[in-house]
Amino acid sequence: MIRFGIVGTGPFCRESHILSIITAGEEITAIYNRGEDNRVEALKMISEAGGEPEILSDPHAVCSHPDVDAVLLCVPPSLFPGLIHTAVWSGKHIFCEKPLAANINDALRIVQSVSHAKTVFHVGFVIRFSNIFQELMKILQSGAVGTPKQVWCRCYSNSIWPYRTDSWVNDETSSGGSLNSWAVHAFDLMQAMAGGYPVRCNGVGGHMARENTALTDGAYIGVEYSSGAIGSLQLCRYAPRGDDWMIGCIGTEGMVEAGYFTGTLYLRHTADDSFEQVQVPDYGHHSFDGMQQQMDIFVDACENAGSTGCGYREGYYATALAISAEKAVRSRKTIDIPHIEEVTT
Repeated sequence: MIRFGIVGTGPFCRESHILSIITAGEEITAIYNRGEDNRVEALKMISEAGGEPEILSDPHAVCSHPDVDAVLLCVPPSLFPGLIHTAVWSGKHIFCEKPLAANINDALRIVQSVSHAKTVFHVGFVIRFSNIFQELMKILQSGAVGTPKQVWCRCYSNSIWPYRTDSWVNDETSSGGSLNSWAVHAFDLMQAMAGGYPVRCNGVGGHMARENTALTDGAYIGVEYSSGAIGSLQLCRYAPRGDDWMIGCIGTEGMVEAGYFTGTLYLRHTADDSFEQVQVPDYGHHSFDGMQQQMDIFVDACENAGSTGCGYREGYYATALAISAEKAVRSRKTIDIPHIEEVTT
């Protein structure tokens, strides 16, 4: 059994991560949250499941607690570098919510902290672990569409909460901006499909429609990958309907496209122009498709000295691309993305 310490017990953490830990049959031994209300709600939830976590007044105390095997960090990314450093030096496994950091310098600090650690380091890109995206990746890995050449995500949303004036997401120093706090999911998926790391990006858009914010709420981002593939993100956060995510790849022999929220997956072959809908297994869990799956994979990696396949490299490149894309949108220039081995050697 893995004993978890949790830093940050807000609604998302409770409804997703704490529930996933309880469902996996693991133990929560220590928690920290700055505000009392969310702390009390988390304690109630854990207690109802039979847990008796210690309530700590210092987040670093969770990261170094002797009765904690794995630390789950669910706070603004600007707080991650110090907490991760403490957890690494205390020999803890780390489950770090996305994004990895609020700026590239902090991301590099984290890479240097965890790159030689003997424990598991995981970044919580939940969609990567969803049944529908795993099925899409199986198709790509089978060679059914040939060599990936173009990848994309179309992300439409009308979510209001990130643009509240009291939200940490609306504070760029805490979040790194909306492309980093939210669209970073899409950048992670595009990298997985492209089969290489992002080299440079360009973009147009910016603050288009949302009131009470200066954050980017609409953009087109173009990306070049080390594999030779190219990618595009079409982002709109003031769309007339709810969440609508389309994820796809065109290769030398076909095309595959998935709807994350609709649960649809389509495959088209170039040779005969045949078209088929691929059946996706029902994930059968709470919350989002991918939430329980990633927790189960993280626990297995901790217990068996393995890897989740979504560590510091994936986290670094998604954040580095997101921060660079913000710069590209504002400057209307092409931005080169620092290669991770250039900064860690």
